[in-house]
Amino acid sequence: MPVEFEMKFVLKDAEKLLNHFLEEDWIRIDQFYLKDGVRFRRMQQGEKVRHILTYKTKIVGRLLEIETAISQDDYEHAEQAKVRELHKIRVIHHDPHTALVWDIDFLLDENRQIYFAMAELEREEGD
Repeated sequence: MPVEFEMKFVLKDAEKLLNHFLEEDWIRIDQFYLKDGVRFRRMQQGEKVRHILTYKTKIVGRLLEIETAISQDDYEHAEQAKVRELHKIRVIHHDPHTALVWDIDFLLDENRQIYFAMAELEREEGD
């Protein structure tokens, strides 16, 4: 299991930046957490919708992350026990000059307005 390093960067002018990307490339994410930290996501890009369960735990100094697809029914059932939620738009940007892949997240408030944006780069040990 490779070790991942995450680098995160706060972005300015989020609205302007989001408008540089085609809306068809946006991934709309609704996610919530249970009290034990398990994360559930509903991810929609165009007509395609996926539901994902993610479990993370640290074992001997390394983060173990397990993700699996779940049904919409399981997602909705678990949602009844949510303790917090988050809504965002994600754009995955492939930099043609460096071959790096950036996840750019635009976090949304209760009115679905952007209040924060960040870019994340995940690299495996040795990259």
